[in-house]
Amino acid sequence: MIMPNFSSLKFLAILLLFGSLASNLSAQVVHKFSGKVYSYGDPCDDVKVELKQAGEVVYTEVTKGNGKFTLEVQAESEYMLSLSKEGLKSKTIWINTKQTEKLAQQPPNFKFDVGLKKDKRSKYDELYEIPVALIKYDRKKQAFYMDDTYGDLLDRKKKRLRENAPRR
Repeated sequence: MIMPNFSSLKFLAILLLFGSLASNLSAQVVHKFSGKVYSYGDPCDDVKVELKQAGEVVYTEVTKGNGKFTLEVQAESEYMLSLSKEGLKSKTIWINTKQTEKLAQQPPNFKFDVGLKKDKRSKYDELYEIPVALIKYDRKKQAFYMDDTYGDLLDRKKKRLRENAPRR
């Protein structure tokens, strides 16, 4: 009967374990996003940038004088990005990285701007409690893009509601 060499088996088991871990780490695809916050044309400092995944805060940053911030997000995920500053109306952007894990090449760093306006309370505030834009991947263009048509729709709806409101 041949006795197995346990030190060789241990070495083989450790090698397989580390190979498996390395394979899992390299499989995590990360996408980079860079944003800049403006208020009435000027870069906005002290804006709280908060990234949530499934309701949990996964990243927080406060913008400096240039209004810039950067994010790294995992592929095949969804996030809510909230931008807020005292005295300005907050904005939320939905980031969707679905269908980006097995791309032939990594998309370029996606850059976008966000404008914040003065926080004026109105009866239309509930319209802005949901995301005003969506960032997602376009397979044809092989890049991320920002669809902010929802924010435009909200602005048009608010304008129509004002125009059709009874006069006092």
